[in-house]
Amino acid sequence: EDVTAIAARERTLNQAVEGRRSELQRSFEALEDASTSHAAASAAVAATQREHDTVCEEAERSREQLEQRQARLQDRTPVDRLTRSIKALRKEMAGIELRMGVARHLTWAHSSRTAHESRAAS
Repeated sequence: EDVTAIAARERTLNQAVEGRRSELQRSFEALEDASTSHAAASAAVAATQREHDTVCEEAERSREQLEQRQARLQDRTPVDRLTRSIKALRKEMAGIELRMGVARHLTWAHSSRTAHESRAAS
């Protein structure tokens, strides 16, 4: 009887150990599946991170270009130079028009005097 009880107890323990071994095997398989999924997800995260870094770099370059353009637009030096040049040209044109008026008047006065002298001599 003692041997029979021990054998029964051994079978019970062996069944329990076999159940635990099967459970452990399933856990290892689940762990392997999870590790594979984790590796794939990590690769996807790394790819997304690289893409994010690229987009951030492009955004930074665009922001810098925009700031440079805004700085150029806010630089009034070319506009001020053009304004001064236009004022100088207007002043010069007024002087030329005055000289032209004087030249016309002198020409008219000379023609009138010449015409008057021609009539007086005849």
